[in-house]
Amino acid sequence: MEHSGFQYIASLLKPVNPKLGRKIEDAWLEYEEGKTAEAKWVREMDKFECMVQALEYEQSTYGEENLEEFQGLSSKIGSPKGKEWLALLQQERRAHLLRRRRRTPVIFVIGISHQSHWPQILTAAPGASGVGKKTQCTLLSQKFGFQHIALNDVLREKSDDQSYLHAEFLKGCLREKANVPTDLAISLLEGKINEGIEEGKKWSLVHGFPQNGRELLQFEEKVSMIHVNRTLLTSTGTKNKLYIASEVLSRGNTPAYGKAGTILK
Repeated sequence: MEHSGFQYIASLLKPVNPKLGRKIEDAWLEYEEGKTAEAKWVREMDKFECMVQALEYEQSTYGEENLEEFQGLSSKIGSPKGKEWLALLQQERRAHLLRRRRRTPVIFVIGISHQSHWPQILTAAPGASGVGKKTQCTLLSQKFGFQHIALNDVLREKSDDQSYLHAEFLKGCLREKANVPTDLAISLLEGKINEGIEEGKKWSLVHGFPQNGRELLQFEEKVSMIHVNRTLLTSTGTKNKLYIASEVLSRGNTPAYGKAGTILK
């Protein structure tokens, strides 16, 4: 069937460029026979590309698919360069599977109510307004022993790090008050979260991210798949909503979606 298709291509090209038609057909035959070095390389990369696609699909389904059967194609990779790339791919897949099994202890704060009942949950310092999101996150972190991560603070820190590849780019984003690419923000947040875990912090409290549900799904895909623990504290919340959030944090249990998670659409 495939040979017939290439013969048809050659036939189509015959009136205008018969040499090109024959060249295309000959290249396909060379690939099918697999005798030349070039043909062997292309056939090998064909198998490797299947493995790349399998990993990409595993990642894009948030850990719901496990395409282990494609790993058998690794026996078809024999060239030194192919084996080098295969090792990198397998390393990335192992990291993916590890993230999928891991529960990332992170709470995303989308907003915090300014209602008068908030002091019942946190006791602010005298003279503090207690209404700023960053202030409230700091108080929550102090009360429950969390690591507090503000995305803008992370961006400023990395923009001042001259050894960081994207330092100048981040400076430009901060100067222009432009959003950084979601992938970059997620990568930086993941690094900070991992630092907190290494320091013994059981939870990280993040604000400034995500801006929408799509960004949250990207975080799940790239950092912890379907095992992300999250509580969303809403700026339009009632006393009941804030109480639920406080109760979950006090118990140290997995934050619930329910009433605290309705802000993302």
